[in-house]
Amino acid sequence: MPTLDLYLLTSVGFPRDHHSLFLLTDPSGRGIIFQVTGNIQEGMRFEKKDVENPELSNEYISKSKIGVVSDENLARMESVLRGIAPPTKQFDGPTRIDASVPLRRCQEWTREAVEALGKDGILGA
Repeated sequence: MPTLDLYLLTSVGFPRDHHSLFLLTDPSGRGIIFQVTGNIQEGMRFEKKDVENPELSNEYISKSKIGVVSDENLARMESVLRGIAPPTKQFDGPTRIDASVPLRRCQEWTREAVEALGKDGILGA
């Protein structure tokens, strides 16, 4: 069965670099980015977007292959990713809303996404 490569994509961000998942769909470098966008002052949201080669972006830092996804699992993959709650609003102005809860940003969401894809048997080696 045909498979597509899945990468951890790192791009420039502030105060930490941005992490997302990149599914390579074309030898030209085109593909789909799955990510959460926004900030933790207002809350983040899930986003899926088709992109040209992300390596050509000014914000690009790196990509590292984390596995493969079979064509037959693409719809399931998107469903799993949409089911992972994006980071919520964690600050009220400069004040943490709940200091007992660890901060959760795009890096944490992406790590949770990779774990969920592996657990559900969607992400292969």
